[in-house]
Amino acid sequence: MVLVVLGGTATAYLDAVAITGGRALEDSTLRALLGANAAAIASIGLPAALFSIAVATAVWRTAALARPLAFGGWAAGALLMVGAAFPIQGGAEGALFALRFASFIFLALFVLATSVSLLRTEPSAPKTARRGPAGR
Repeated sequence: MVLVVLGGTATAYLDAVAITGGRALEDSTLRALLGANAAAIASIGLPAALFSIAVATAVWRTAALARPLAFGGWAAGALLMVGAAFPIQGGAEGALFALRFASFIFLALFVLATSVSLLRTEPSAPKTARRGPAGR
């Protein structure tokens, strides 16, 4: 949650610069804001990776859905974490940014596949707690 708030805050600075036209700011200030914006946008992928990995682990451990779905979630999480490093390349033109873009598409496909699998699964009877020998 903190990373998402930081990402939103960093983009708000650029929105303010766009509204004012940036006339009162020096080039070094604009470069610093753009760098902070790129880092903040990159950090938004980390909570998405955490979500993807957590859901994939739950799918695997509970076996409530098809277990192969877990591999898609783990792959999406790994791609999101690697894609979050795109500011290292210095811009949004490199292979890491393309990987980041693809990872969010992969995450959307994982969520779609998990949702469809969940909707198509027949409900099972709830498990009841086992009681001891005298009904205790």
